[in-house]
Amino acid sequence: MRVILVLNTDGTFYQQLHRWEPLDVEAIKSELADKKTDYIVTDISKLPYLDINIETDIIWYTSHQVPEKREYIKDIIGALYLKNQQYKLVPSYELLLCHENKGMQELIKLNKGIDSLNGVYYNTLNEGLANTFPAILKYPEGAGSSTVFLVKDKDEYAKKINEFLGLSLTRYLKKVRLAYKRGKEKAQSYSTYFGGSKRHIIQPFVSGLEYDYKVLVFFNHVYVLKRFTRKNDFRASGSGLFIFDEKAPDEILDFSYNIYNKLANPFISLDVCADAENSYLIEFQGVSFGPSTMMKSNYCYIKNGSKWDYVKKDETLEQAFVYSILNNGFFKSN
Repeated sequence: MRVILVLNTDGTFYQQLHRWEPLDVEAIKSELADKKTDYIVTDISKLPYLDINIETDIIWYTSHQVPEKREYIKDIIGALYLKNQQYKLVPSYELLLCHENKGMQELIKLNKGIDSLNGVYYNTLNEGLANTFPAILKYPEGAGSSTVFLVKDKDEYAKKINEFLGLSLTRYLKKVRLAYKRGKEKAQSYSTYFGGSKRHIIQPFVSGLEYDYKVLVFFNHVYVLKRFTRKNDFRASGSGLFIFDEKAPDEILDFSYNIYNKLANPFISLDVCADAENSYLIEFQGVSFGPSTMMKSNYCYIKNGSKWDYVKKDETLEQAFVYSILNNGFFKSN
């Protein structure tokens, strides 16, 4: 096995506690060396030109919160994936596509057979949703619930989406001129083509929740944060009302580990909730996720057969990432 550590073109590898804080690359290299693992370090611009062994090389790269930089990474990794889907990519190409894209998350859930609060992905107002409210409306991008809303009925949903569907002023004036010169039919065709669009997800609403869980899985090491909702707000993410190191129910741990295995990535971040009957997956991320749940926890759950051991944390963030890459069962041993 050889790990190809792929840095950004500026030599960084994200992310730490804050999205602009990189991981300690020297600590990653030291941990790989301590584990007697061959590795090389390169940057994303050089990756397409490397001699990569499909059988033995693991390509470990990162994403970026700045859209232009993220799109470049997606281009490079996407070209590799199209060249040969057998490359061992960490994160998987699927999970890279899910970064800052909640719509893609729903499509990947569908592909992976994950049936849990499955949302439907649209790019314009859907008139056939009369019986689905109240519901959660999400826009694809955004963190900390900043683009997540509770819509109580069809009218509230329509009001939110219609904000994006009109023509810009420039386009509207051109439509008026077109109607005058070439008739209403041509103008309507123009309006339909250039009319606004807004990608969004409609997800089932679980009522009565007072808290949810942020769950980080690094192979069989699991960290859990309990997040409470604010008064008169259904959202726990971004509330700041957090409890670290409170014992989590086995049902949450088992459910999260099952999702982890279905997504088949060495590490994963999950937003999970539960009612009296079931556990539910709200969202997931496989790259550039916030690691505070791990970094601020004093204890870790370790999967031990069918049981969960609750032990004192004994690893840094860099060590947790390396541990999950070297020990997960998603790659064939070489």
